[in-house]
Amino acid sequence: MGGGHGSWRALDALVTRLKTIKGSPQFWTDVGNRVYTRAWNPDDDSCPKMPYLSVLLDLPEGRLDFDEGTVVRDAFRVTVAGYVAESSVSHAKATAVERALKLKDDIVKALLADWKLGGAVANSTIASWDAAAGDDPDLPYGELVMVIELHLHLAEDGLGP
Repeated sequence: MGGGHGSWRALDALVTRLKTIKGSPQFWTDVGNRVYTRAWNPDDDSCPKMPYLSVLLDLPEGRLDFDEGTVVRDAFRVTVAGYVAESSVSHAKATAVERALKLKDDIVKALLADWKLGGAVANSTIASWDAAAGDDPDLPYGELVMVIELHLHLAEDGLGP
């Protein structure tokens, strides 16, 4: 995605931070480099190996505040959708439920380690999260959806090429 300024720099920094979720000993989950800025249908044969994360920009949620015409406070939302494989052959207990919740904990832990994303944002907030798994015995995966709000403080010279 490249460096850049403003919103793109913040999105790139979030993707980089999420790529640090590489399993033990620090995390439950190993997403490796399977963090994408596009949506993948987990039912499609071409989707990446699970677990993986899709980081999607929610532009309609953004807002801008001006402070004396020079500093812009920008906030926008990003949806992180994570998918984990179901490995249980038992219809009595789904493993994807536990895996989806552990993935949520891993994302929180990764953000806590650098909630300013290397200086790309002034603050980051987890606005909401939801997980679904185990409700359909034929579904081979669990899903986690997390909405993260990124807050930026930018000067005019940080907004263009």
